[in-house]
Amino acid sequence: MFGGEDEHVRVMFSNEDPNDDNPDAFPEPPVYLADRDSGNDCRIEDGGIWSRGGVFLSQDGRRVLMHEFSGSSAELVSYDSATCKVVHREDISGQRWAVDKDGLRLGQKCSGESVDSCAKVVKRSLAPFCQTAKK
Repeated sequence: MFGGEDEHVRVMFSNEDPNDDNPDAFPEPPVYLADRDSGNDCRIEDGGIWSRGGVFLSQDGRRVLMHEFSGSSAELVSYDSATCKVVHREDISGQRWAVDKDGLRLGQKCSGESVDSCAKVVKRSLAPFCQTAKK
């Protein structure tokens, strides 16, 4: 298992190679969420490959945003930390992306791996990823 946490939530991934103590991706479900505020634990059973550098927690700990990819497709998906229900998902296939203090930046026509290398960058709010979970 490999994980991270803050005062609100703990996120744990299955590490398919127990000898790799510094993985950059997690290809095997489930992901475990332990919500300290509600006392609930849950599991995310489906998804693509989760990237280690693509996991973000909302300031209140109620949402976990993850970068999921498989082949040429990629999504940003946010989950309710107490129930593991999907809050919002956005297809970002073929784009570079970054989350920073100003929100989500999506880049196209890129010359490198980072969004800063892109000729076209669109800024988006993270608000849809933080809304009430879908029923």
